[in-house]
Amino acid sequence: MNYFWITQSPWSQKKELENGWISARPAKKYNHYREMVKTIKKGDLIFFCSRGVINYVGFALASSMSETDKTGEIWKVKIKSSQLEMPIDISNHSEYLLEKRAEKYSPITYLGTAHQGYCSVISKVIAWYLLSRAGVYYKNNSIIELEKSIGYRDTKSVSHRVSNLNSLMSSLSRENILDTLDKFGELIYSDYKYQNSTTYDLEYDGVRYPPKVIFGISAITLINRPLFADEFSGGVNSPCFHILEALGFNIVKKNKSSDGNEFEDIDFLINDIEMIENDDSLSVTEREQLIAARKGQGKYRKELIKLYGKCIVTGIPYEFMLRASHIKPWRVSNNKERLDPFNGFLLSSNVDILFDKGFLSFENSGELILCDELKNEFTLRLLGIDVRKKVMIPLGTFQYLDWHRKNIFGRYKGK
Repeated sequence: MNYFWITQSPWSQKKELENGWISARPAKKYNHYREMVKTIKKGDLIFFCSRGVINYVGFALASSMSETDKTGEIWKVKIKSSQLEMPIDISNHSEYLLEKRAEKYSPITYLGTAHQGYCSVISKVIAWYLLSRAGVYYKNNSIIELEKSIGYRDTKSVSHRVSNLNSLMSSLSRENILDTLDKFGELIYSDYKYQNSTTYDLEYDGVRYPPKVIFGISAITLINRPLFADEFSGGVNSPCFHILEALGFNIVKKNKSSDGNEFEDIDFLINDIEMIENDDSLSVTEREQLIAARKGQGKYRKELIKLYGKCIVTGIPYEFMLRASHIKPWRVSNNKERLDPFNGFLLSSNVDILFDKGFLSFENSGELILCDELKNEFTLRLLGIDVRKKVMIPLGTFQYLDWHRKNIFGRYKGK
């Protein structure tokens, strides 16, 4: 499915929507906004804007066709449209729309007003945002209104809260949540107005995730778009938490002293060492090696120093400033992985924290990849990070880096 934005005069909009067709003719000189009508396919979603307000949204019932009449060639698309209960005045959303504005052929001008070009392709993110502002979703080529909280029609202070979240998400499955967890590293959840969780985490397989984000993104499977952050609440006794817990997921309070860096928390460290000491399946030597590795010392650290010699990012060579950092964290690794030097990097303290929290990672080729928060020269200069530098990464490390990019990197993206 693709998403389109049609800009019309009030007269043209009334005529075209009543007739159930949109149309455009070739211009004497190429006009991209007219030509885009030719690309509309059956099932595509279309937003209809007039005088800066989106009052209708609908679907293409068939792909664009070309006809010839007395005037010449004309491109036509048969449509089905629905009038919105909550029309979208784009001037109220110019900040978001400008942030996501395409560089070329956008339906939004650089001033945040509607472009007079007839037809534009818009991104999925913008389309989802517009649907959320209108309080609707789509299913089986129909536009469906969400039940909103009382007061949602106030002109200045519009509430987008969904009042029937329990029934709306009643068919959400555990597999839906697991799919979202699996793709979490690819999400830019600030697109959907989410920030990082401040009080609670969803803990799964030793990794923590923001529960409201996971819940809202998982809604895609049911309503063909995510729920945006301002459409529902999280927290204790919320439908969001109740549904997640009913599906067997553990919601835990954040550890404020470590600000989410749970793997380095002293309580976890003590507990892990006690578990190693009480594991009768381990030899004395294995216990010693594992405890030393858990503390960032011993053979594991020596092998990383031998392998890298200095911080692989900043180049700092002083051993007292360097940490033997696990790529796949200790708590989700088996004993073999915990002692595997390929599951580690030698990093200076500041870089280790950024790597552990998911602000940066590496491609297998050795190129540094950064979350948006670090993508400015001033910050990188303060941290001593040169983004042009490539790291020589051993083949045995690839599997661990793949895990890190998928499960850790980007966790704080958009904060």
